[in-house]
Amino acid sequence: MAHQTIVSTTSVGPKPPECRHSPPEMPITLPNVGLFRFKQFAAFLPFSRETWRKLVLKGKAPAPIRMGGRCTVWPAAQLHKFLRDPANYQAENSMTPPRAETGRAKPRAKAQEAT
Repeated sequence: MAHQTIVSTTSVGPKPPECRHSPPEMPITLPNVGLFRFKQFAAFLPFSRETWRKLVLKGKAPAPIRMGGRCTVWPAAQLHKFLRDPANYQAENSMTPPRAETGRAKPRAKAQEAT
């Protein structure tokens, strides 16, 4: 059986500018309304995702809204409030209860020794 050579009919050179598809540009500002996933506002934060998660758990960053098992969003208004003054921000509804409520309610009673 003879080998066949496949020849492409497209040109190899660069495409003309009108044919190029450029991705949409990212906005340089965070909109004032809406809900945003972490990747959408991460560029405005000076720290990592893990640091953000820890701040949220401590109540020092806005609490997320769970839209489902794999979708978490944050309201734009709360993000703007945080970004204006990150050092003094206090979440309105923290993810964790206050420290006093997390311990045991009563200490365990000591077992009495039977003699």
